[in-house]
Amino acid sequence: MKKTVSVILTAVAILFFAAGSLANAPVETGKSEAASERKQLSKNAQSMPKPVNAIKLYNEFKTGKQAASEKYRGKNIQVTGVITRKGPDIHSTPSIELSDKADGKSYVICVVTSFEQLNEVSVGDTVTMSGNFHIFGSDDWVVLKKCQTI
Repeated sequence: MKKTVSVILTAVAILFFAAGSLANAPVETGKSEAASERKQLSKNAQSMPKPVNAIKLYNEFKTGKQAASEKYRGKNIQVTGVITRKGPDIHSTPSIELSDKADGKSYVICVVTSFEQLNEVSVGDTVTMSGNFHIFGSDDWVVLKKCQTI
């Protein structure tokens, strides 16, 4: 009999605790989830860096390499330019080179994550790429890594 009472009291205590936890749980509705999602998208859009033109980015490094390197170190950059070349770079990684015109000098190299990404664009296309600043190389190029077309 004592064992049955103990089991019943334990069960009641568990139910009481569970009911109290549920009463304090936030209730989400479809409307609040949609509003929350819209708010997050708006926040993301506001925090996205504005695209910079490929030649302007290049000139920023050309005229002040140290200051530009400090400005962009560890940052994601969005750059707009015309594709002058796509394919493996000197390290055999898939890359897209950007300039201010289709037959111009390449100013920015965007290293993408896969060769399949190269099939999404063509030489001569104007694109905006987002990538992490890597270096301003001795070969006179701004190098971005982990790039995506946006």
